[in-house]
Amino acid sequence: MQRIKLDVFHSLFEKELTGNEIDFIIALTHLQNGRGEAFGVHYKEMCEKMDISVQAFYDCKKSLAQKGIIQVTKGQKDYDIVLCGNDFTSYTDRDYKTGNVPYIRTNQKLFYDVNWKKLKPAQKLLIMDLLNINEAGKFRTHRIKRENLI
Repeated sequence: MQRIKLDVFHSLFEKELTGNEIDFIIALTHLQNGRGEAFGVHYKEMCEKMDISVQAFYDCKKSLAQKGIIQVTKGQKDYDIVLCGNDFTSYTDRDYKTGNVPYIRTNQKLFYDVNWKKLKPAQKLLIMDLLNINEAGKFRTHRIKRENLI
């Protein structure tokens, strides 16, 4: 389930996230189920996936939990992490086919590009938003005012 709901994504703009925190959320979407739950998340796996230090993993986890973006439950050697509000279980196949499920796919090559890590947090969010607008074209049109873009 490599996706993030659009309303969850838009809430990230208000949270003043770091680049690592955005990457943490993207990596978490690769491990989540349809309810936004990722069970058995081990720090080594996330560090390898994100190419970060162990300390950066724990800093991101703590900060995102404090900001209310994730909920963390500690297990024996790993964590169960829920991406708050990222539940897709209420949607049917028909909803997906008709385009009634607004989300951003996080399995794109863009997020693994070497230049992605170099971007500032606001730039990452802007690119993700533009990606959403670009992909929305086949189901709906989206118009953004010039002053909002700038």
